[in-house]
Amino acid sequence: MNIVRFFRLVILMMFLCVSAFAADTFKFTDMAGRTVDIPNQVTKVFSTNPIGTLYVYAIAPEKLAGVNWPVTPMEKKYTSEAYQKLPNLGGNFGGKMVTFNFEEILKVHPDFIIAVADINNFVIDGINKLQAKLNIPIVLLDGDINKTSEVITIIGRLTQSEKKAKMLSDYVNKAMSGVKTALAKVPADKKVRVYYAEGAKGLETDPKGSRHSEVIDIAGGINVANVQEQAGYGRTPVSMEQVLGWNADVIIVCSDQGFSSDRFYTTIFTDALWSGLKAVKAKNVYETPFAPFNWMDRPPSINRIMGVIWMTNLLYPEYYKVDIRAKTKEFYSMFYSRKLTDAEVNEILATSVRK
Repeated sequence: MNIVRFFRLVILMMFLCVSAFAADTFKFTDMAGRTVDIPNQVTKVFSTNPIGTLYVYAIAPEKLAGVNWPVTPMEKKYTSEAYQKLPNLGGNFGGKMVTFNFEEILKVHPDFIIAVADINNFVIDGINKLQAKLNIPIVLLDGDINKTSEVITIIGRLTQSEKKAKMLSDYVNKAMSGVKTALAKVPADKKVRVYYAEGAKGLETDPKGSRHSEVIDIAGGINVANVQEQAGYGRTPVSMEQVLGWNADVIIVCSDQGFSSDRFYTTIFTDALWSGLKAVKAKNVYETPFAPFNWMDRPPSINRIMGVIWMTNLLYPEYYKVDIRAKTKEFYSMFYSRKLTDAEVNEILATSVRK
């Protein structure tokens, strides 16, 4: 073989290798305008935070590479066995960076990583640095609840789960449209004033516009908390005097403690400090459903869609007439692949609906 033919052969082989590589990936521009190379066939996906983890669990659970925190007892009760066996790879949540287990992430080697968050220069810079460190493409997606359908569609495309994503996206669009239509009929003087009681004593909250209380806003409630939003994890401390002054029509209690007996909801009705509030007197106090994930927030992910359905029906049952138990079964079947029994639905909604 002469030298010319040899070099031609080398060049041809290089071209074929590059072409083969190109055929295995495609360029994708994420919601922040960043372009990354994504494999055409994906088997493993990791999310930098629980928000994205819940999206992948709903759309392509078999491709979820790991979780961001130890699986809780409540999650074990209502999630798949496969989910429960996933490695805890760490992540970022609540505005706090939890150490990533870089060694384990590299060992699992996901085909790509997703990050669902507020899109700003600070977040973009952090994602670019993380991508460079891991040498794994990261897709940045918008955490705005109004972008839920779009995010579902994108993750479905990237994981070759378009059919499932279409079903979930259609569900979200229909649900949000139904809520919007119903709320348009609610007179201004019928709007319900709501206080979101967080923390062990109910004296932490989130104001209107916070992603942690956004379900109240979308469900047509008037969030009474006139306070400064606390970045990241949220939960702005307030005084009892402020809560008494607001005197909301309805109190929504956030539960982080599962079905334990020492959570705030179990004491609010006997606490002398709260007894004078009209919501307590009328027993218009309800706990956020939280199995396997809180319907209000933490994480503020796809679970909030069920939260919007629940909250709208809770605040305006005469305008938004749905069977909340049937809706719960439907949502869990579609988004968590979990067929609920009547007893399980009753357990989930035990402290969350009007008696």
